[in-house]
Amino acid sequence: MRSYKTEMLEILKEGGYGEDIKDIVSRIEQYFDVDTKIKDREGVAVPYLDYYFVGLPMIAQMTKLTQIQSDILNMVSEVFADLLSVRLSEIASFSNYTTLLELDRSVIFSGEVFKGSVVLGRKDDSTKPNEVKLKVGGRPLGKDEYEITEGKVKLNVRTKSTGDYKITGSLIFLEEGKTIEVPVNSSFSVIERPNTAVISAEKMNVVYRGVDNPISITIPGVPNNKVVATAPGLVRENGKYILRPGNGREVVIKSSGNIDGHIITSQKVFRIKDIPRPLGTISGQSDIVRFPKNNIKISTIGAKLEDFDFEMKLLVTSFKLSVPGLPSVT
Repeated sequence: MRSYKTEMLEILKEGGYGEDIKDIVSRIEQYFDVDTKIKDREGVAVPYLDYYFVGLPMIAQMTKLTQIQSDILNMVSEVFADLLSVRLSEIASFSNYTTLLELDRSVIFSGEVFKGSVVLGRKDDSTKPNEVKLKVGGRPLGKDEYEITEGKVKLNVRTKSTGDYKITGSLIFLEEGKTIEVPVNSSFSVIERPNTAVISAEKMNVVYRGVDNPISITIPGVPNNKVVATAPGLVRENGKYILRPGNGREVVIKSSGNIDGHIITSQKVFRIKDIPRPLGTISGQSDIVRFPKNNIKISTIGAKLEDFDFEMKLLVTSFKLSVPGLPSVT
């Protein structure tokens, strides 16, 4: 009995239950205490074996042994029940839960009603899935792209391009020999990291007729591949917009994008101007030019656009030479 008590206490100690099982330990020590002497009818303290077995008939000794066997079985049942109660208390304890925020949309605009739900989620190691089958953007995750800690699957995925990414798949658990799959279906958006400020001169929204005007169109919070822009003469080439305005004095560029089902629209008006009148040159010089008479014969007549932001090469096909007092010569 002494060995049985010692082994039982060692097993409970190795289980790491601590103060939660002090009542169980106390009962085991009390039930199987064979070292404390017991007082007989005369008040004399005698050893455990002498009190229950020495000088007693066989039937009394057998009855005591049967009682000891029954006490052992009862104690085992009580220990199992108490340990199960302790474990269930740990599982149900709110200290093993954390709060999670579920959002109807990942982006909220100023003035809108925020809609979301705060839910409880377990964070202890007992909810560790036996297998993780997840895909991000249709690509299966490698084992180096996630880790499992405190019942959570922490993702560590590098995104290479902007756009919407879906997280799909399942977490697989084994319960009583059966496989249970918990489906995963979520999403997130990737947008370009801002690295410049948006600065514009409100009075100089100008495009020029006859040249390719590069146009940058973005909507904050919307991936570039989700932005749709339209305007007369607007085309998209190699991921960039080019505007080739036609007739008229103004052109309106309209843009739209989708964020979590919410359509964002915007428009901007640009003035259309013609290419500035070219300025004639002789040997690359304009205004008042002084040459030796003989140099004029070998000079080249050209034209340029002064202070014009677009690079344009102008070819002179004809020109007029005017000399005071003489008719012009073409």
